[in-house]
Amino acid sequence: PRPPQQEKSAAQIGEEYRAALFAQCAQGKHSPKTTYGPCGIVTAIICFPIGLICL
Repeated sequence: PRPPQQEKSAAQIGEEYRAALFAQCAQGKHSPKTTYGPCGIVTAIICFPIGLICL
């Protein structure tokens, strides 16, 4: 019989997720796609020329 597993805290679950995500990225299994939402586009227009940095 296996011993009962302890429940993981939210921080432990998050850390495991982050580590798994970084491992996939290191193996080249990631999607290098960036999208800009409407808020980012409006912010870029309003804050021009600082808006170029926001993009």
